[in-house]
Amino acid sequence: MVGEFSETMPIVESLGNKTLKKVHWKEMRDIMEIPEEFPLELRMFTLGELINFDVAPFKSEIVEISNVATQEQILKTKIDQIKNEISNHLEFQSGTIPGQTDVVRIKNFNHLQEILDDHLESLRNIQSSKYIIRLAVETDKLRAKINLIVETVE
Repeated sequence: MVGEFSETMPIVESLGNKTLKKVHWKEMRDIMEIPEEFPLELRMFTLGELINFDVAPFKSEIVEISNVATQEQILKTKIDQIKNEISNHLEFQSGTIPGQTDVVRIKNFNHLQEILDDHLESLRNIQSSKYIIRLAVETDKLRAKINLIVETVE
């Protein structure tokens, strides 16, 4: 019984991960072959129930799915920070050029360029992660948006 307990504890810890999303729960349920009606996602189970489902052989897969969920959440937080910065804190200060009434220039161009370059570099780092798969479309769209801003202000 102690052996079963020690084998199951990493699984219990993984199932307690607050970053698990619906897709992760489905992956775990499929791997452990736990019936749909069992309230796995609600975390309303006992250690005995997990032992009865014989989840110990799936320990490494469950721990890995939990780790993936955590890493995806870290990436998502970084992506959201970039989006927030672009949407809410990126300010364009413009002014006219003396003697040229139809030309507007960006006053803080160098600072703006630096911020955009930093965000593009951050996105490159995010996109190089092995955990980016589920967030790839979102990061591609954000990168395209930032590139469009860069092209427009240049």
